[in-house]
Amino acid sequence: MKLRLVSALLLAACLPVLAQESDVEARELKERERIKADKAMVEERFKVEEHACRVKFAVNDCVNRAKRARVADLAELRRQELVLNDAERKRHAAQRTRELEERTSAEHEQREAAKRVQALKETEDREKRAEEKAAKRAADVADKAAHPPSAKTAKSGTVDPQGKPRASRAFNAPKPEASQAAANRAKFEANQKDVAAHKAAVQQREAKRAKPAASALPPPKN
Repeated sequence: MKLRLVSALLLAACLPVLAQESDVEARELKERERIKADKAMVEERFKVEEHACRVKFAVNDCVNRAKRARVADLAELRRQELVLNDAERKRHAAQRTRELEERTSAEHEQREAAKRVQALKETEDREKRAEEKAAKRAADVADKAAHPPSAKTAKSGTVDPQGKPRASRAFNAPKPEASQAAANRAKFEANQKDVAAHKAAVQQREAKRAKPAASALPPPKN
């Protein structure tokens, strides 16, 4: 009974201390070594008590009492081991949870940092494109101001794809040669004469057809 009481008091005193100490594993190791030593002491005490029972008259009762004490003491030490095992298991679980939370938090921070970097890069790209467009427009305006269109170009209102004035089609159209122009003129006048002659012939035929029809009418009466 004294052993159980002492062990319980030691365990009750040690467990709160173990929870507060930073090196909990070292404390638990010492506690396990203490339980192991207590078990050895219980076994040794049982052997001594059993040997003492052999010299008494009621040997069986004496040995049975020693066995019951041994079983009770070992059960108490086993309970203490279970308490240590449960505390160790909870500590490991809490440690794994903390590691998982830290790893998850680190990954989350990395993802958020990557998103911020990407958003910043996209913003910078948009600003750069806007600046390039503004610079191009300003350059175009300055170029137009430095190279105004000539009067002839402004009158024709046409420019080539490179922005240079284009000459009018009339200016670039090829001029016919003089002999060809005269031939074309003579051919036109001949055609006009043929048309006039054909028209006159038609009119004469129409006039001839009309005269017999007029003479066929009866003479007027007096």
